[in-house]
Amino acid sequence: MININWEYILTNLVYRRISVPLARKLSKTRISPNFVTMVAFIVGLSSAIAVFYNLILSVVLIFISQILDCLDGDLARISGKTSAKGAYLDRLLDRFVDFALIFSISAYSNLWIEGFLALFAALMVSATRLMAEKEGLSCKVGIAGRDTRI
Repeated sequence: MININWEYILTNLVYRRISVPLARKLSKTRISPNFVTMVAFIVGLSSAIAVFYNLILSVVLIFISQILDCLDGDLARISGKTSAKGAYLDRLLDRFVDFALIFSISAYSNLWIEGFLALFAALMVSATRLMAEKEGLSCKVGIAGRDTRI
């Protein structure tokens, strides 16, 4: 029987297979994890804008953004540059991208109620995890991590 870690399934099976080798190479350069976070943010926002012009391009940009979102953390760990500030920036900008994507897809498809519900669910997952961590509780992701929600 194959043992599959369902926590962040796409991240483990797809994104990290690309981001970890890239992080090893980038760790030998002056590129910082926070710079990669900002690039991931820009690519993520670009994918939200692309929804209105070219859906295939939007999907490709989302894929690239997800890889970059893994890359920043991998680079931080490999290069020994992890920081609370970097983790905060990453989470904050991820929420902006989540909002932009859900908003643009809702606007493009004219499904505002569904978009509102998706946005509410996405934000509640993050808020619940943050509140649990603040209280010292473990709140591991279930079957709907950010990689599968996006």
